[in-house]
Amino acid sequence: MIRLTFFSDPSSSRRTYRGFQMRGHADAGPHGQDLVCCAASTLAIGTVNALQEVLGLEGMRVEFEEGKMDVFLSDKEGQSTIPFSNFALEAFHFNMKELAKEYPESINIQYRKDL
Repeated sequence: MIRLTFFSDPSSSRRTYRGFQMRGHADAGPHGQDLVCCAASTLAIGTVNALQEVLGLEGMRVEFEEGKMDVFLSDKEGQSTIPFSNFALEAFHFNMKELAKEYPESINIQYRKDL
């Protein structure tokens, strides 16, 4: 099962994402042919690419290993970029929720208000 945790800023009155962690595998098919795992990985990597390459955010902590992905925004992120980074992370969140609706046995989403 993929365990996805979204982290948000506890001092914000609105949900302001600070990052996410993904752990595990969907186990929805044979290794190398698991389309649920492929979809989740593609969405996560696309989000990182949007944050780094499109928005030009620097100082993010991004770690990839087999079955593990950690993505956290820099504490030095400027106020002017927060709406854009939050939009990218909200879009990722929405897409992962939709995927989890279709494959609830493969994806679990949790939320934390701390880092």
